[in-house]
Amino acid sequence: VHINGEMQSSFIDSRAVLDIINIVSKYPSVHLSLHSPDEGYAFNFEPDESMDRTWGLRNARVMQITEEAIQITTKILVFYDHLTDAAQMLPKELTDAFYQKIADRANFYVTDQGKTVQFAHRGVSKLSSIRSVQKMMNLSDDEICVFGDDVNDLEMISYYKHSVAMGNGADASVDRNVARACRRAQSQKSKRRFAQRISLLN
Repeated sequence: VHINGEMQSSFIDSRAVLDIINIVSKYPSVHLSLHSPDEGYAFNFEPDESMDRTWGLRNARVMQITEEAIQITTKILVFYDHLTDAAQMLPKELTDAFYQKIADRANFYVTDQGKTVQFAHRGVSKLSSIRSVQKMMNLSDDEICVFGDDVNDLEMISYYKHSVAMGNGADASVDRNVARACRRAQSQKSKRRFAQRISLLN
């Protein structure tokens, strides 16, 4: 989270990071990326030129998976191919291993209809990050609007009454639970009020 021009980071427990790397190593075709502050990335494969565009790697710090990279990991992604072009769901045995060995040490979500696993520090979520900024800016819950389309958005979508499921709620790209939470959270009156507020930004 950027607060007052400074990045505040929460690092995933390094032992959990090592265990995630070891679990993934049993699946040679599954890719993994460690993310660190200031656009740092470490991959378990050699990224190609196509990722300069889809990942924005041209201006990023791309490094090897080293002890240093493990110590400063704020986020981990597990995926096939280059992530954005993945068509195959991750193996159930892999996600089961994460549930059994990692769930009590890091927050993680199976997203993109089973094609991606995302890890963060145990106490970090989109909701906790928004709440930190909200407190700093002295904003009420009614002044916050959140957008989301997958299970890692569900906590914040459910918490704030001004919540929007991106895209068409019936679209396969929008998690059903997220769309349902948004329908529950918003009355017709609040939807109209929200649409009016958004129009003022144009």
